[in-house]
Amino acid sequence: MARPTVSSPTECGVPATRTTSSVDRRFSDLDGILYLSWIFVFSILRAVVFHPFVLVLTAKQTGLVHESVPTLRALSELARSAQFGGSYLRALSPGLAASILGLCVSECVNMGLLEYLRQMLPMPQESLRDGVGAYMSDAASHFFDIPVQVVATLQMAKAFRPPVDAAVEHQKGGVNVVHHHHHHHGEPGGAAKWAAPVPKMDFFTVGRSVFKERGVRGLWAGYGTTLVMGSSWGGLWWLGYLRSKEVFYAGALRVASSSSRVSSSSPGDVNHSSTSLLSDVKLAAVPGFLRPCFSLTDNPLIHVAASVVTSATTTAMFNPFSVIRTRLQCAAGASALSLRQVVRDVYRDHGMWGFWLGTRLNVGTNVVDGILIAQTYESARLLSDHHS
Repeated sequence: MARPTVSSPTECGVPATRTTSSVDRRFSDLDGILYLSWIFVFSILRAVVFHPFVLVLTAKQTGLVHESVPTLRALSELARSAQFGGSYLRALSPGLAASILGLCVSECVNMGLLEYLRQMLPMPQESLRDGVGAYMSDAASHFFDIPVQVVATLQMAKAFRPPVDAAVEHQKGGVNVVHHHHHHHGEPGGAAKWAAPVPKMDFFTVGRSVFKERGVRGLWAGYGTTLVMGSSWGGLWWLGYLRSKEVFYAGALRVASSSSRVSSSSPGDVNHSSTSLLSDVKLAAVPGFLRPCFSLTDNPLIHVAASVVTSATTTAMFNPFSVIRTRLQCAAGASALSLRQVVRDVYRDHGMWGFWLGTRLNVGTNVVDGILIAQTYESARLLSDHHS
């Protein structure tokens, strides 16, 4: 579907106007600074909400917590360990600051560049522009995100380290995570038993240790794998989301058209007699905060549906990559492992199932995270639209 062109500021001396929708809104319709500012704010909230799940997911994918241990139980036992003294807030703190920083910067780069490339790439087909733009923007964002996420991942994995490993590591003075785990690290029916105080693991200490042991390569551990697989995942997610959104909006317009409420069946054409699924009389009776749910131009329920379908599908497909990247990043210290070693170790310890460690939590987390990504993207575009 070709994007409609933006009218010139004046046409025969008469100011031109343009009504936009979620489907046809583009970069030239936005206030760029305001758009990035909203993305930054929403990303802070998203990072805080999802950090507990990412914390446990990291432990499960590295084998420090058994797959069968419920998320809340793992967090509860972590909080009761000696190093956190029963404080849930302290138990949730490892990697939080780094996660917030990494997510805010990477999402500003990702969504900002994505929106720009979707309009500016010299490609005739919209799907091709969206797919290539999504891959390029995702790859660029990870360049800034990976070093911060390496530190965050090490901090999160360290929080779940068994006391024996913690003592050995303290003697070595390193920050690397041991990858050959025994059954007591995460036995079925129970989380690992965490105990003794651990070495200082603040952001700068971990980052300095990684750089000292492996240099720049350590800080960008897993970046090559991310470019090959992770950015393909990101590109596929955005392409799937954008196309699914168009399909759902088209369906909503057909429903409205069948009741003779809308004259057009194109999801990008909003210059019709109504922009709602409801008549004006019925819409007036709906509380203001619920009215967007009946919109044919910017409907949060459509965005949720499109993101859920896309996230569930792509996360299940790419879970092996998630496991491998997490382990590569946890090995960013002196005992760093190669991609081949990580794959071999996972297969040796867990078989093929090892590449789907944490799948249930990963899918559940990414479905909800996908909803927040979609709402961040759509809300930032709407709130920064010159025509709104």
